[in-house]
Amino acid sequence: MEQTHANRKLFQTVKSVAKRLGYPIQEEFRSGVSDANIIAEQAIPVLDGLGPIGAKDHSKDEYMIKASLLQRSILLACSIIELSFFKQ
Repeated sequence: MEQTHANRKLFQTVKSVAKRLGYPIQEEFRSGVSDANIIAEQAIPVLDGLGPIGAKDHSKDEYMIKASLLQRSILLACSIIELSFFKQ
């Protein structure tokens, strides 16, 4: 997925919301594949990697930190609210 001005603007908005919530996030580049690529191909701003925190993806030892599910859900909801104000 290529970085675009729209993706960067979306990330900055979500990062700002995360900071206000006390959930700092940082930008990182991954060479993996996700469904976000399908969305990006349609020239729609999209972010990847904001799901629950965990490790050992796609293995029998894969895990998720339960508390991060609530934190990421709150971040998503607050980011949607923040972004909806920009459309008005």
